[in-house]
Amino acid sequence: MRLALLLLWAVSLAAVPTDNPCASYELAWTSEIHWDNVLDITTVDGQNWDAKIATGQEALTEQGGGVLFFPAGEYVVRETILLKSGIVLRGADPVEVTKASDVAFAPGTILQFPAYAPSFEGEGTANDTAFKGIHLEDVGTASNCGLVHLQLNHAHIEYGETEDHQAGKNRLVVGCVVQNAAVPNDMVPAPFQNQWQRFTKRDHAALQAYCGENMLLANNRLPQADANFIMKDFKMYMDSRSKTNVLEHDTIFDYDFRPGIAANQFALSAEATPQNMPWGFRRGLVIRDNFIYGSGGPAILFTGDGTICSFNVIRFKKKVARETTVGIHRGDITNHVRAIEMRGHRWTVEGNHYIVYPNVGPIGPDGDGIMHIAESNTAVVDSKIINNTGNAYIGIWRVPINGLEIRGNKVATDSRHGAISVLGATRRHETIFSVKNVVIAENETINSGVMVVGDGENITIRGNTYKGAKGKNMLWNFSGAETVVDNVGFKLHSRNLARSKK
Repeated sequence: MRLALLLLWAVSLAAVPTDNPCASYELAWTSEIHWDNVLDITTVDGQNWDAKIATGQEALTEQGGGVLFFPAGEYVVRETILLKSGIVLRGADPVEVTKASDVAFAPGTILQFPAYAPSFEGEGTANDTAFKGIHLEDVGTASNCGLVHLQLNHAHIEYGETEDHQAGKNRLVVGCVVQNAAVPNDMVPAPFQNQWQRFTKRDHAALQAYCGENMLLANNRLPQADANFIMKDFKMYMDSRSKTNVLEHDTIFDYDFRPGIAANQFALSAEATPQNMPWGFRRGLVIRDNFIYGSGGPAILFTGDGTICSFNVIRFKKKVARETTVGIHRGDITNHVRAIEMRGHRWTVEGNHYIVYPNVGPIGPDGDGIMHIAESNTAVVDSKIINNTGNAYIGIWRVPINGLEIRGNKVATDSRHGAISVLGATRRHETIFSVKNVVIAENETINSGVMVVGDGENITIRGNTYKGAKGKNMLWNFSGAETVVDNVGFKLHSRNLARSKK
């Protein structure tokens, strides 16, 4: 009897993890979390799991913070969870499959939130019956908090900040599965539409997170939704810009029609600096090893200084036709479908694998690869794009550059812009920007070439290889770069654009 009790105690003890699950990332700040102070949710009093979660967090907070542990199993959660500062919600460690890029990755702890049950008459089903999530209780101060090894169904993640950009530090989401995650668009229904119509909020990510300093978003899986539904006779404008000619069209409510991960997402400007806009240059952001499926919006969007965005796997669905909230695509309207969008300085984008397809309809920029664009952005400073593989172009789009390495990438695309495009000029070359200290080396492009434009200084284009159809192998050196050597398969066109404008 005594032996049996000892064995039972040993099994129970082993089932409650007290280690730092982020230790392998070698980020010193993760050790500030009280991983060894663990409370098992199944031992907490409460009428339901919502009550137990609230009570458990209170108990841990009184002890200075710690981990609220959910053993493997399914937990029905009715309302949005408000995560307290110093608290981590942690599920059972994955046993066999540990990498989020594996289709079989499925942590054993499932938090089941309410699913939206559509009604296609009258006012429809109220939004507040579903679309729950995990938010921070105090966005301005919450620190040393996060989520680890949880499957979240019908719940988004939102780590916010205050209106004046105050946010705590040391936030994380690690090893989670986030499926059927979206926020409803408050523009739908518009007055002219059926009042039961619903649509996703196209600028709110499934995992939307702000942090004042140090944030880890790693090894998470955002798989394809399995709860989409069709809305028959969805009213929309034939032209969403002029708002004319209402038509009715069967439309999908698509949970994946939104960004995947948006981290410290801010609109910057050409004049932005760490001094006049410090919230746009936060440090310590790491986004790595995630799997992201999407049908609209950027898979990953980040802003910061020194951000690491590495080894993520990104997949978009092919031939997706989606309306734009209240109307159909026209002109340059775009859903901003792209793999990775960078804002800020000193970022590193490394080892990502992406397959991106444009939505059917937009003729503006859509279906892009890795992008640093002029819109809501600043200059490129001391940044790297290295060893990525994808089917859409790498673009540095109409900004000044001082320090950029593009090396070891493999890009297969028939883009007219070039598989690698470094464009330091406005659209019609009215303004030519300074492009300095740039290395484009050892890349392989397939069916599209390389283009470098700008007022160049210390630019090297070396050892790149072209493969594919003839006639698409242009190497456009419009930067005055003098070191253009050992490139194989390209047809070189050189012109000092800046000098010719003077």
